[in-house]
Amino acid sequence: MTSRESASKKTICCFARVRDKAFFDSHDFYRVDVQILRQLGHEVHLTNSVQELLRVKCDLYFAWWFGYGIFPALIGFIRRRPVVVSGVLHTLNCQGLSGWPSIKRLVMKLTMKLADCSIVCSRGEFERLDGFRPRRCEIVPLTIDSGVYGFSPKARQKFILMVTQLNIENVERKMVLPAIAAFAQFHARHADFKLVICGVIDNAIETVRESVRQHGLKHSVTFTGRVSLDEKISLFQTAWAYLQPTSCEGFGLAIGEALACGTPVVTSPEVCVAETYGDSVQYGESPTALAHALSRLAEDEGFYRTMQTRGRLHVQQYSLANRCARFQAILEHVCP
Repeated sequence: MTSRESASKKTICCFARVRDKAFFDSHDFYRVDVQILRQLGHEVHLTNSVQELLRVKCDLYFAWWFGYGIFPALIGFIRRRPVVVSGVLHTLNCQGLSGWPSIKRLVMKLTMKLADCSIVCSRGEFERLDGFRPRRCEIVPLTIDSGVYGFSPKARQKFILMVTQLNIENVERKMVLPAIAAFAQFHARHADFKLVICGVIDNAIETVRESVRQHGLKHSVTFTGRVSLDEKISLFQTAWAYLQPTSCEGFGLAIGEALACGTPVVTSPEVCVAETYGDSVQYGESPTALAHALSRLAEDEGFYRTMQTRGRLHVQQYSLANRCARFQAILEHVCP
């Protein structure tokens, strides 16, 4: 490390209100940002409790989520330390900032007024500020880490992949039941394909299983439950296609991960997804349209190869290096 780099090295306290610090490694949203901060030469302390926030001495606070971000924002204000907060603004039913309950909305606004910089991941998310203006706001796309997610020469297998936690909120937002209906229509023409649903099994599992039974898919749908990162990547690399209709996203990270692995994606024309992925994916607004898109991938080899290539090229713009450069500029501004 040069003397200039040494002089600019900061001690950064990274905060997220998660149950376990293991989440910082297991969830890409946290893992990649921590990796970037360390790659920039900073010392990073990870904390998931307010008590620990109060104990840690640092040059800068970096927090995820604008609600719980109020804690480091207030501590940073009192201690006169800069604060950077990153997150999304949409509600579960895809309203913007004004759609949150009044107390939560007030807390989020206060966080963004106190923070030296608020980071959102897309123009669509910025628009969900609904006219409110933070102290400073930057649009910095998320990262598709090519060092983790990449193309493999493994043979493609005849299954359609979905990745989602099977809790009530995610099943609704990720449109799991319409996706099952779409797969049922696709399966009627392509009975040799399976549907693999990967993710933590939670309080909506019986609702999902009932939909599977109603569509006569009991023997054609597999629930993997929680899988390791290596297992998830292997699924991305061997799936025929990735199916993720969605009613609301800030970026759609799993879509990009699938594309980076060379897996064509069928999704919904949700505003942030369309902004982020353009024509590198196929869109459908109904189960029938989603099924048609899957069928085209199964029946047209030339089109399939085109979508593989287009997707892999498209996500290169969301490289680790690009987010790293943006972070460096932000940190140099708020904490010179």
